[in-house]
Amino acid sequence: MSSLCSALKACAEEKALRFGKQLHGAVVKKLCKEDIHVGSALVTMYARCSQVFDAQAVFDRMPRRNTITWTSMISGYAQSGYGEKAIMLFQAMPERDAVAWTAMISGYNSLGHNVKAFKSLDEMLWDGVTPNTYTYSSALKACARLEALRDGRRIHGVVNKTQAFSNVFVGCSLIDMYIYEVWKS
Repeated sequence: MSSLCSALKACAEEKALRFGKQLHGAVVKKLCKEDIHVGSALVTMYARCSQVFDAQAVFDRMPRRNTITWTSMISGYAQSGYGEKAIMLFQAMPERDAVAWTAMISGYNSLGHNVKAFKSLDEMLWDGVTPNTYTYSSALKACARLEALRDGRRIHGVVNKTQAFSNVFVGCSLIDMYIYEVWKS
């Protein structure tokens, strides 16, 4: 099973849809479609290859789902321009962790819904979920696009307290936000 999951992950990273579909056929033949890890790998592979409807078909047939499965579907829909479907899935998700919240914030950013992206960070904190460095990076990107320097500085303060500023993604997002502020002046 682990070699099959690894192969599906490689297909997702390389966007090798044709080979991924062949592996899907092997999954059906070997009757390992009940395995949650294989199912999650299939959903991720189809979502990253921009085949969200195929990903949804696998997702719907899975008897059990984990956070990875849900997050892959949310990211797939958001990045393919189906923001409303991503939001519906996110709201139906039984447990939301920092990765799921970050996928939603990034999805809003990619769709140009920067206000919703930034507000999602507040909702995440309200739900008691601790942001990770990717969450901060995505929220700072929304602040830069919104020209919301005050909010960006608030995030910068939190980032300093959590030592997240040493992360390259967060550091670049901070620089982008401040440069954009200087550039527009």
